[in-house]
Amino acid sequence: MSDVIFKRSEVFTISREISTDFEPFALFQHIIQEGHKKHAMLFESANTDDQRALKSMLVTKVSLRITALKDLVTVKATSLVGKYLLTYLKNSYPEALQQHTDEIAEFYFRSDKVRYPRGVLTILDALLALKNPEFNPFIGGLFGYDLVGEFYQVPIPDQGRERDLCLYFAEEMIELDHETNIATYEHLYLDAIETTRLEAYRTFNASAERYESIINALNADSYKGHNNFPTLSPELSTDELIIAAQDTANALSSSNPQSSPQSYPQLEISEPIIHANNGVSIPDPAGFKNAVNHFIGEIKTGKLQQIVPSRAFTLPCPDPLASYAALKRAYPSPYLFYLHDEEFTLFGASPESALKYSPDTRELELYPIAGTKKRGQINGEIDAELDAQMEALLVSDKKEVSEHLMLVDLAKDDLSQISEAGSIHVKELMKIDRYRYVMHLVSRVAGTLKEGLSPIDAYLAVMNMGTLTGAPKVYAMEEIYRYETQARGSYGGAIGYIQGTLHGDRFDSAIVIRSAYVQDGIAKVQAGAGIVEDSVADSEVEETENKASSVVMAILKSRQNAVL
Repeated sequence: MSDVIFKRSEVFTISREISTDFEPFALFQHIIQEGHKKHAMLFESANTDDQRALKSMLVTKVSLRITALKDLVTVKATSLVGKYLLTYLKNSYPEALQQHTDEIAEFYFRSDKVRYPRGVLTILDALLALKNPEFNPFIGGLFGYDLVGEFYQVPIPDQGRERDLCLYFAEEMIELDHETNIATYEHLYLDAIETTRLEAYRTFNASAERYESIINALNADSYKGHNNFPTLSPELSTDELIIAAQDTANALSSSNPQSSPQSYPQLEISEPIIHANNGVSIPDPAGFKNAVNHFIGEIKTGKLQQIVPSRAFTLPCPDPLASYAALKRAYPSPYLFYLHDEEFTLFGASPESALKYSPDTRELELYPIAGTKKRGQINGEIDAELDAQMEALLVSDKKEVSEHLMLVDLAKDDLSQISEAGSIHVKELMKIDRYRYVMHLVSRVAGTLKEGLSPIDAYLAVMNMGTLTGAPKVYAMEEIYRYETQARGSYGGAIGYIQGTLHGDRFDSAIVIRSAYVQDGIAKVQAGAGIVEDSVADSEVEETENKASSVVMAILKSRQNAVL
């Protein structure tokens, strides 16, 4: 297969609308468990004000798994289509190719700003170049925080540095637009593999019908609201899979005749939950306080304007799917994500965009969030008058406003590197985004991408987001690593996707916060605090624990439900 070459026109996608009568997470969970999937992704979004669902994207099969550590990229073919794509990459980058087989290849993109200005992300150029009238390549996954070390003079600790990048080239997807109520199933094919295109359409329609049948089986009224799907053997036939889902639905109904859609779990934090009695491993607060006081000193001397150090909490997480479900229901967010990998799981409910880019308008957008207050609640219900008072306190808080305006200025500076002159503007300044339990102070800063640059260039210019670093950005990141002494991994990086179209490449991403990185049954939940001149060390310790509590509580809630 090493000498097989295919034309761009031979890559094509078949798509069709399918039933919209399904809960995306329920289908995603069923697909993972039924097929023992090693790689899958779920992206969901909810409106910030009323928390209604906006869009869901399920990547249910991938062709390639792309990881990077420092300047070495490893590409693994995970399907037959992937093997052909891997051959294409080998032919595209022969000078960078290192060790390789039919299923895996390593590419070395040394630090050469002339030859490889995009470094390890150069590997994406050839894949995005496959776009044609019948195919829009979709690449999604994690851009780790530590990726910054390959593009800026920021030393990254070796401890905890496993991968700087983990992306997938999608082969099969389901996309549900909740506003138009249209669901689309699509699958990637290669003429080099298919006997004829007619045969490809037959294969595709059979797969689409299978999903329709599974949706129907999972959609019985008695099944709604339950997340304990059966683990089904991949040896079962399609009919047997459907029957198994129906049997489980009937069993749940008979054992719980009053089953109905679940209410939102009450995850309000009335008392501290970050303590050892809950099985949470807690870093020494004294060390963090010392760091905060050190950073305050650096701010007073003018070396720093602001900095965002973090603390990492760990606890057992035997069922990441259930934990994500609890987090999602308690904290509907613009960016809900679940990344299922052969080595780890990453899930979260991020309120904050990293970078967005629309090829139609060439507009780049950053969405800094800084400043948080609890919602005005009485007996668990939002009280309009109290909520308005909390908003007034937030917008008049000098520390919060000062920190926020600093980050708006940083966003403008970041965009200035890759935006057309005079195009940068603040679309919204210090508006309030409301969530179920908290409200945030947010702004929207936009610019027009310079001609000749791609959204990948833009991301490399603005990473990592100022709300997770501080300012000046490079020095703040250096100081963070000196204090934290280990790589950050996923925390503070970005999760999202880039989709190639004939009009340009679309990019959308979220900052990896309010999240958990799970490996070998242990979740790492990391949270930071924005340090400014008038910060108080004890308060910043409390802030990290409050921020981590939402995810920790979701994990604890899922474990409690498992026991019940």
